[in-house]
Amino acid sequence: MQFLYPGFLFGLFALSIPIIIHLFNFRRYKKIYFTNVRFLTDLQQEQKSRNKLRHLLLLFIRLLALACIVMAFAHPFFPKKNKMQNPGKKYVSIYIDNSFSMNSVNAEGELLQQAKKHANEIVSGYKEGDGFNLITNDFELKHQHWVNKTDFLKYVNEVSSSPAFRNLSDVEGRMKENFRKAETGNKEEYFISDFQENMADFDKIKQDSNIHLNFVPLEATSHNNVYIDSVWFESPLWQQNQKNTLYVKVVNSSNEKITDHTLNLSINGKAKALSNFTIPEQGSAIVSMIYTITDTGINKGIVTLDDYPITFDNQFYFTYNVTKTVPVLVISGGSANANINAAFGQEKSFSLTNVSSGNIDYSTFEKYDFIILNELPEISTGLAGSLKTYMEKTGNVLVLPSSKDINLESYNNFLALSSSDRFDNVVTSTIGVAAIDKQNQFFTNVYEDMPRNVAMPQVTKYYKIQKTKSGKDRELLSLSNGDPFLSMAPEGRGYLFVSSIPFVDDWSNYNHHWLFLPALYKMSFFHNKEEPLYYIIDKDNVVNVPSITEDEKKIYSLSKDNNEFIPNQKMLEGTLQLFIEGMIHTDGYYQLKDNQKDKASIQQHIYAFNYDRKESMMKFLPVSDIKDRAKEIDASILNSGNVSLKKQVKELEAGINVWKWFIWGALVFLLGETLITRFWK
Repeated sequence: MQFLYPGFLFGLFALSIPIIIHLFNFRRYKKIYFTNVRFLTDLQQEQKSRNKLRHLLLLFIRLLALACIVMAFAHPFFPKKNKMQNPGKKYVSIYIDNSFSMNSVNAEGELLQQAKKHANEIVSGYKEGDGFNLITNDFELKHQHWVNKTDFLKYVNEVSSSPAFRNLSDVEGRMKENFRKAETGNKEEYFISDFQENMADFDKIKQDSNIHLNFVPLEATSHNNVYIDSVWFESPLWQQNQKNTLYVKVVNSSNEKITDHTLNLSINGKAKALSNFTIPEQGSAIVSMIYTITDTGINKGIVTLDDYPITFDNQFYFTYNVTKTVPVLVISGGSANANINAAFGQEKSFSLTNVSSGNIDYSTFEKYDFIILNELPEISTGLAGSLKTYMEKTGNVLVLPSSKDINLESYNNFLALSSSDRFDNVVTSTIGVAAIDKQNQFFTNVYEDMPRNVAMPQVTKYYKIQKTKSGKDRELLSLSNGDPFLSMAPEGRGYLFVSSIPFVDDWSNYNHHWLFLPALYKMSFFHNKEEPLYYIIDKDNVVNVPSITEDEKKIYSLSKDNNEFIPNQKMLEGTLQLFIEGMIHTDGYYQLKDNQKDKASIQQHIYAFNYDRKESMMKFLPVSDIKDRAKEIDASILNSGNVSLKKQVKELEAGINVWKWFIWGALVFLLGETLITRFWK
């Protein structure tokens, strides 16, 4: 045991006062004369023994009461375990949880404002010469240095809500990194947070005997929150004047059922759909919103709902690109195919270009979304390599074998580049195409309600396709005998489609079947890796821009409203990559720009960014659990209630205080003296 004010121990000399009083016994006696005292002798002896015991007991109690009072003024304490007894400079690192969940409120107001107030109180418990370090979820560069009390309070005043999410162990690791820059001395860590379950990984915190941890838990009045978790389309293809369905996942993290809540969908600032939903407590719902696509180009969508007080997750941004015209290139071995020309030439959504196999410009491939190889006698190695690169970047290729002379080896060499199955011999047999697999994503929106016994196309001749072990083909249509009729294989960002027949009338009536046009159109739109509808702040840190490949020296930037920043960027395999880690702090739409005066030199690119929904899950550790976990790592819990944190910090610095027990002891002894004096006559 040690004493904070040992000078008060001189007060123990006051114990001599009651001793002197009892020794000299200043009480006066009155003489009473009796004619005969013989009968009082026994009574006198008995009372004398009882009085002596009573006086000694009173003396002992008074000495203990006085000693307890002196000890209480001396402020005794037991030093903390692992407490460094260096009386010099102290280093204090304080973490303020500024995540979105700290926007919750309780009877004292917003949790974030309380956290800033508590940080100020903690700092006031230390000396001016001590070193201070602030940590927030943003992990800002300026917060990596040790500052004085004045600068620290300035930093605390600047703290605001952030979309960044940090685990407790990540924050503690950051603190230890900063402590390496500090001199030898007393080191304290303070964590002010609401301690969400998904961030409070106490088990990953490594104990350090030189650092003492302190936790200041804050608790909101209620934890109710309804939020939009994610969105996706039923079909990944968007065409003007066609309907599509947007699915929205809505989550209820409260313990109350949500009834008849409303979702609103807007596209390019125009209201498109409205849906009501009901969600059980701690449940979720998938809400469908059907609307007609009217605008071409980049479409900016937003889904919103009303919920309070947590509002950062009440909206969800997304973008998608509706192409006005799809450029199609047909490379023919002979004359142009009349069926293909009729399919694409009469539709305004397509721009058709026909070239012969002897007049191919490989450098123009990137201008097209869809390339058809129409009955080439052979596929040269140069053409095969260019088509593979084209598919890896973005485009789709359809292979129609020749109905006349054909070099199957050159075809199969090209198919092998994409790990596709190979052509075999021609089979002459009249056979029908099997029914469509309605579960195949490729045929989504191709038909609305197909009759059960609909007539399927017939073929009279076809190339038998031989399966290979390395083949990645997925059959879209099959013949009734099981042989593939139309298949596709993924290749980079595109697809390789392979038909077992050329589109000529003497091989099949498929060219005149109702399925011909929608399947052909779908192949031109279908892509293996669509651009994401949205990105998550601080989670998706790389944006790929595959359509920009022409100039590595250009500097690209992202802008929102009047804010513009230049991310790290590089070209990788012909694709521009933007590294945006830590640069985006608000949700919304960000537009890609370059450093050229003519902004029209690049295509329009707009990206949607949303806040991470980890902060939306309103599940927190109760204070009792925090105390249990703090004991495991020998940490302290500071109560943000009636006792000021400044006072608690002082007490922590002093160790385990026991002066209060001496006050209670003095009161007990004084009460005992009163009872003895009153009832022991």
